[in-house]
Amino acid sequence: MLASMTITRAASEADAVLRQRAEAVGSALRGALAELVQAVESGGARDQRDFQSVLHIGQSAVSRLLAAARSGDPLTTLVSVPGKSVLGQMLQGAARSRLDRELVARTTTAVRAFEDFVDAEFGDRRSEEHTSELQSRVDIS
Repeated sequence: MLASMTITRAASEADAVLRQRAEAVGSALRGALAELVQAVESGGARDQRDFQSVLHIGQSAVSRLLAAARSGDPLTTLVSVPGKSVLGQMLQGAARSRLDRELVARTTTAVRAFEDFVDAEFGDRRSEEHTSELQSRVDIS
């Protein structure tokens, strides 16, 4: 019984550390995406079609990007953000659209940190299984 309690305590501590890391990564990502969205809006974007045109991503990706950027919770940002290939397209579109280079660099850094976090903690993000595992491990509800 003592061994079971020790394992449970260790798992709880590990989950708390994971949650803290997830919140830090999600907060940085949300901040960078919100800044990117603000820059696109400052450039005259009024609706999702404008975002599609500027960032060279599809409508559903724009919806997910806006949800992630406008989320009030860093964990919600992590599960709302578009997939890896779409994030790459978004960053390329931002660079081609001549958004501020430093802004694009900061956003790229935040996206890479997010991808590194997901790869390290959950493996291959392409499977989309990371979302349900992240939700269960850090109790997003």
